[in-house]
This record gives sequence, structure tokens and C-alpha cells, in this order.
Amino acid sequence: MTQSYKEISKNIIEGVGGEENIKSLTHCVTRLRFVLKDTAKVKQDMLEQMPIVMTALSTGGQYQVVIGPKVTDVYDAVMVELGNLEDNTNEPEEKKKLSDRLLATISAIFTPYINILAAAGVLKGLVILIQMMHLFGEKSLVLAVLNALASGVFTMLPIFIAITGAEKFKSNKYTAVALAAALIYPLTAADIPANVMLGSLAIPLKVYGGAVLPTIFAVYFLSIIEKWLKNIIPEVAKLVFVPTLALLITGFVTFLVIGPLANYVGVGIANVYTWLYNLSPVISGAILAGVGQFFVIFGIHWGSFPWDKLMFKYWGMIRLWPCLCLLFSGSLVQ
Repeated sequence: MTQSYKEISKNIIEGVGGEENIKSLTHCVTRLRFVLKDTAKVKQDMLEQMPIVMTALSTGGQYQVVIGPKVTDVYDAVMVELGNLEDNTNEPEEKKKLSDRLLATISAIFTPYINILAAAGVLKGLVILIQMMHLFGEKSLVLAVLNALASGVFTMLPIFIAITGAEKFKSNKYTAVALAAALIYPLTAADIPANVMLGSLAIPLKVYGGAVLPTIFAVYFLSIIEKWLKNIIPEVAKLVFVPTLALLITGFVTFLVIGPLANYVGVGIANVYTWLYNLSPVISGAILAGVGQFFVIFGIHWGSFPWDKLMFKYWGMIRLWPCLCLLFSGSLVQ
């Protein structure tokens, strides 16, 4: 780390109201994303006058400082200055709108690995292009490897969501990953049926590859169950019985209630988009492009990813959407 980055980091910290005003900090491809205790303490003019800062704005429940390609270096320098930054969630904070809290949650879950999602989206687009142009046979090594690299990320997406979701909701990260792995496992086991019957109700088991909403809700519910168990289980037994009972309770509730309900919501969203596309591809494309640009401008475009992912899952042609967004909306560099 150079001296200039050290000076920049000190100025940015001062600009957002000082170290004592910072609750947490993450970064995406180009932005530092602060969660602040009081945005009134921000020195907006000071930040915008810094040569390395493109702009600074409050959106989605976060205060974002747009840096550009050097954001990782600046982030590392800021974290060195902050030392052991703790998220003081018990301290009072500004009242936020529901929409801001929702966008902040989605951003916290997806931001840490958006570069991987972008890469997988581009690779998926490349696979589709190769298939359309018949450049390689369906059983060729090149196509098999490309398809594995592109589809593997999306199929195993619950694992990624579990990690960042656990950090956001303050649950045990490894228990959350175990829960996500349980959702994916039926896809890998031929002896597990696609559906099981509960009376006259069919419960799907093999629908959670790439599941977004089911995983988010499941990890959130897990955080609630863990807190409850920690309050009632004796200290000497917590090490074993908290994760065991949390996984057991959350697992059954997820497969019986959370998963099916969230899955039906996803199907509904995909069906609405399919209906809109069948009605008029031009209108549907214009709506998505218009909304996408609005999100890009305010730095919250990755908040729309769950809906794109749900459409990706339930409608084959929409797999081109992430790639097209990256190529034509400029979101890759935001």
C-alpha cells in the first residue's frame, strides 16, 4: 500500500463522518459501500473534491463512494485504517424505508461475488452462441467444460447466498452452508424422488438448484432459530445442539413451507415475464432496459439480480439476459 492510498483512506474516513460513524463497509466493482450511523455527518463537498472520487451518494440504505477500477486498493487501505471494524447493530441508527432496507440486504448478499456472477453470465452467453452457430458438437470437451464453468455457479448459487446471507443476518456461516447444501443435494441423488407426498400435497425436492428466494428466506429463518436456541440451551451443550437443532428445524420448515412458497413466487414472476415477452418482445425489452439503466445510475442494479436469476431458471432463452445487460447497459463497470 502506497502512502497516497493511506492519505486517501484517511480523507475518505473523515469525509463519511469519521471512524466512529461507520457501522460497516463493503465494496463492489467500483464503489465503497458504507453503512453509516448518521448520514448528516457526511462531508459531501470534501468527498466530491477528492480527485479519486467520481461521485458520492446515499442510496439503498448505504452511503456509496464511487472510486472506479482502483476501488479494491482504496478499500484495503481504508480497512487498514479502520482496524477491526465491527457492525454495531445494537446501536441506534437512522430509520430507513422498507425499500432501502430491502435493497441494502440484497446488495450485501450479492455484492461480494458479482464479478463471478458476471463472468458466469458471459460464459453462459458464449455457450448459447456456440450452440446456435454449431461450432462444436454437443458432446465436445470444449462445450462440456464451458457449460460446467457457466452453469456450475448458478446451480450452486445457494452456497454463495448462504455465506453472505449468514454474514448479513448474523447466523452461523457453516450451518447456513450446510442448509444450502441440503437444498442442492437432491439434485445429485438418483434415489431421492422429485416430489414427496404430504397427504394430497406434493412437496418438490429437486427444484433448488440456483434457488435465490428460498435460500435467502431459509438463512434468515435460520438466524432466528439460532438466536432462540442459544437462549434456551445450556452453555455446555451449545456447541453441538445449537447447530444440530437449528439445522433440523430450519431444514424441515424450509422443505415443507419456505422452499415451496418461494419457489411458486419465482414461477409466478417468470410466468409474468414470459407472458409480457409473448405479448410484445419490444415492450418487455424496453421495460427491462429502461429499469436497468435507472438501477445502474443509482448503483442498485445488482439488486435486480434475484428476479433475473428466477427468469433465468424458468425460461431458457432468458439466459442471454445477464450477458446482454453486461454488454449493453454498462453495468459491468459500475
